[in-house]
Amino acid sequence: MSIAVLFLSRFNAFCGVSTYTEQLATALANRRVDVRALSSDFRPRATESDVPCIVGWSEDGNLADAFSKIDEHHPKIVHIQHEHGIFRSTRALTKLCRSIQENTSAKVIMTAHTIPRRLFGSDNDFVKLIRQVDGLIVHSSACKKAVLECSGIEKTTSIQVIQHGMLPPIKRHHRALSCSKINANSDKNIFRLLSMGFISSTKRYMTMLQAVMALVTRDLLAPKRAELLITGQAPLGSEHLVELLRRSSHSMGISNNVRVVEGFVPFEFLPYYYSASDMAIHTVRSEHMSASGSMRTDLSHGLPIVATKSGMTEDLSRGVLKVDGLGGLISRLVYVSKNAHVLKRLQQEAREFSRENSWINVAEKHLSFYERVGQEVIFDRSQGVRAALFHSSPWLLGSGI
Repeated sequence: MSIAVLFLSRFNAFCGVSTYTEQLATALANRRVDVRALSSDFRPRATESDVPCIVGWSEDGNLADAFSKIDEHHPKIVHIQHEHGIFRSTRALTKLCRSIQENTSAKVIMTAHTIPRRLFGSDNDFVKLIRQVDGLIVHSSACKKAVLECSGIEKTTSIQVIQHGMLPPIKRHHRALSCSKINANSDKNIFRLLSMGFISSTKRYMTMLQAVMALVTRDLLAPKRAELLITGQAPLGSEHLVELLRRSSHSMGISNNVRVVEGFVPFEFLPYYYSASDMAIHTVRSEHMSASGSMRTDLSHGLPIVATKSGMTEDLSRGVLKVDGLGGLISRLVYVSKNAHVLKRLQQEAREFSRENSWINVAEKHLSFYERVGQEVIFDRSQGVRAALFHSSPWLLGSGI
């Protein structure tokens, strides 16, 4: 029996691409599209998505095992969720795409979550990969422009810009209740900045600490007081950062203004962290162009963002204040903290942006692209009857098996 869409990605893992794939797959499944996932063996978490999934390939392997699983289940669309850290051998992935096209009737579509600002030369392995797939999805017009600058790509690959999907606007809880849930001070004069997500060196926490130190030592937010809340899980190899952040805030004299909470935050607890905060803060300076799932989660919870400009902020148009550096970061925080109407406007922009790019809308754009590339209807929109996969399929075993 053939299936409509098979995702090749991390799945059911602590990973941004995994979360993206799960949310897109769920949105498609809710449209009654026959969708499943063929996951890598990357450290699965305890909880699993409702979308049928099995482990079918190793990130350190040659992807030959992946082809046998794909061939066995006859998908109409194989949708690869590409990140360089997941598909470590670009040549092996290109070979897999070629095998699918030559030996099956499936069309290969790839979402490129990260695009270099410039792709050089026809011999570049990533350029060869892009040329091999039947359809390419990128998250911004700037990404598409960078791809089209590679000679010949527009002649071999159909390219579509589809914004990174988002959760629909999530209602904020009462601040006092939220503070009690996360053991935070509910004083109305605290202006709380939130840094949520993996605790890693790429987030440039020292810039955040320097901003807080300036706000505190110069009393720039008076009568309010600045507080920075850093929470999330430290990946393997980054565990030392938690203690380093605590020691650094102590040596800078702002230990009473910085709180570090280590550990994965369950989805049901996210609204409390967001509702207890005034703004999210991001200081990543990625030179590549990529869409940030973390920033979109902030916006979906109605939390405005202040962020240093980088390739990760180019496609964010509302609810985000983009600054050039530390000085801009400090001045914008002072301005927003003293102008309640500005903060309220940014909150409204965040909700509008998340509503426009909700997974419901993004899933429909994917369906249209699948059908354009595959030149066939993926499912009958007038009926949309989906087989009882969740009750009968061995794919229900999940990525932990």
